[in-house]
Amino acid sequence: MSPLYLKSLVVLLSNLDTTNEHFRFVKSEDIDLKVVMPGLKVPERTLGLYIDRESSMYLNRAMLLKGAEELKRKGTPTDEIPKILAWKTLHIVVHEIRHGMNARGIIAKKGFRFPVSYIEDEYIAFIDQMATIHEVLLVRPELWNIDKILDIEKNVAILLQAQKRSVGGLKALVRAQPRYAKKPAVLSGQSAVLAEVRRREDRFDGLLRKHRRELRSKYKDSVEFETRVKIAMKRFGPTLNDLRSGRKILEDEKKYKALRSFVRREMKRAIEKLESRRAS
Repeated sequence: MSPLYLKSLVVLLSNLDTTNEHFRFVKSEDIDLKVVMPGLKVPERTLGLYIDRESSMYLNRAMLLKGAEELKRKGTPTDEIPKILAWKTLHIVVHEIRHGMNARGIIAKKGFRFPVSYIEDEYIAFIDQMATIHEVLLVRPELWNIDKILDIEKNVAILLQAQKRSVGGLKALVRAQPRYAKKPAVLSGQSAVLAEVRRREDRFDGLLRKHRRELRSKYKDSVEFETRVKIAMKRFGPTLNDLRSGRKILEDEKKYKALRSFVRREMKRAIEKLESRRAS
């Protein structure tokens, strides 16, 4: 199923109004779309995840198979299942790819990489996602009849309700999610966002130091100890390095202002895009 599903995704990205810039990004930046089992690259209950340092968008094979089985039970012809799954999961792919577009857009427009996850990045991705949801509902409304809704896509209804009143409603929904609630806010001001990134850096550094002490007490053999430390650093080291790099950028007033300018611009563009889809 994976090759047909991925092929259908790429076709949709290239053909829809709200996703053609995502298609251009995927092609120009050589981003890989991969279907993998949950665990190492994508969490068990997450449908998709973009990892910029790997130039890859990972999709949860287990969740896709669950969706395929559900479509099969609903009487969907076997050859149509990958195409319909592509329609139903396209908005997730759009959301994740937007993270990559933001990350590399900062490099292209401002000349530096900002590797820290921030709340406005999620706002922009969710707003962009909503624009695509509006378009797919307009083009293929029958796929979202009540009897066609899949377990893996029930968040669509929640997103639609949240943004009915305003973009502010969508932002409030994002902030209410535990995984996003404590992310630093670039637009909160230089001192506020810097303090939050420093706090995260100190906490993460402290956790790694504690883990190192625990390993030292557990493994008396020096070779075994160093091996375990290398494993831990391979897994968690990149995150700590990203926090340190992000903190240094935020300490530079000129770079912070450049970052703030980029975020404001992309937020404005995303909102305008969504409003144009809601009006159509």
